[in-house]
Amino acid sequence: MLDAKGIDTWPGKKIDNDYHPASWHMLDVGAVAECLIGKRAVTGSASWNQAIVLLIVQHDLGKFSESFRDRITRAAARAEYHSQLSLVLLQRHDSLPGERVGGSANARRSLCAAAAGHHGGPPELDDGRGILERRWMTAIGERAVAATSDVIASVGTLFPEASLGELSASKAKALSWKVSRITVQADWIGSNADWFGCQPPDNPVARYWAKARSHAKLAVAKAGLHHAEPGPAAVILPKEATPRPMQEEMRRTVPRARGDEPQTAAQHGTRRTG
Repeated sequence: MLDAKGIDTWPGKKIDNDYHPASWHMLDVGAVAECLIGKRAVTGSASWNQAIVLLIVQHDLGKFSESFRDRITRAAARAEYHSQLSLVLLQRHDSLPGERVGGSANARRSLCAAAAGHHGGPPELDDGRGILERRWMTAIGERAVAATSDVIASVGTLFPEASLGELSASKAKALSWKVSRITVQADWIGSNADWFGCQPPDNPVARYWAKARSHAKLAVAKAGLHHAEPGPAAVILPKEATPRPMQEEMRRTVPRARGDEPQTAAQHGTRRTG
């Protein structure tokens, strides 16, 4: 299971001259996702909703890699994209979330790919010859593979009611669009250095999760999403915010439909890292 040394080994983001552990960043984002889903559930099942939060927690598993750590600590100028590595690790360790939340492998794959691909597009799949897989595993490193097994096991204990039982692969594929949307929004808020600053590694995971949930409620409120409702074009902004050009274009061109169309997070002049 995770201990302080293991948590400290893998930085998730750099703020000024300090590092915030990847484990804590993932829990920050998961706590925000939980808060958003609590405001507007993505499914009618409490156990499915909790399972989705658990998978969103693991969205940045690729930050547990030699490649990402070298880049963030300036030891290397370039690195494999951590979103890609997240899906690779989630697929490699699929038996662990499988034991925890159940469901079919195809259902989990759709939801994991949606959570991992939170930086603009879905991760790549292997080319079938193992070339990309070998490149990605080299970037991750054996020590990170072992560490991510501990991470998945540790965070899984925080969600005792999580289950994907009876969720079909087709339903999961349709649900993946909402998972992607929530992950992007939660990561935007959870990466805000003013709301989630650097924290030391020497906290038990359960204690840090309680702290992250408390911070998430304040962060969502400060982001202007506590009482937000879709406007004519489903662009969510606080009243005092001025839409950016793309948001203004959405307001002009996108009709309000079922309420599950693309939505933006609130605009603020605060810092986002990671």
